[in-house]
Amino acid sequence: MTSQSRSRGLRNFFQNLYLVLFGVVVGIFVCELFARALYREPWYEQLITEQIEKTASADYNRQALHRSPYSKPKSAQIQRVLILGDSFTYGWGGA
Repeated sequence: MTSQSRSRGLRNFFQNLYLVLFGVVVGIFVCELFARALYREPWYEQLITEQIEKTASADYNRQALHRSPYSKPKSAQIQRVLILGDSFTYGWGGA
């Protein structure tokens, strides 16, 4: 490999790297513009306002699970799944 081809390959690598970095910066800038257009208030204030306006109640059974008590034993065709998590898993504010 000659020094000319090596320097040409290195130059192409840095040109491609520059283009990728430039594309990432432009993409972040466009996303920021869309976010600013969508949210009139700061996002955390809007989130708090949305959570306060929604009223939600939770019912718990004897096992402290978010569901009414099971009145009959499950049949062989029914499978139950237990999902543990935070408020996103719990479903607050879900549509």
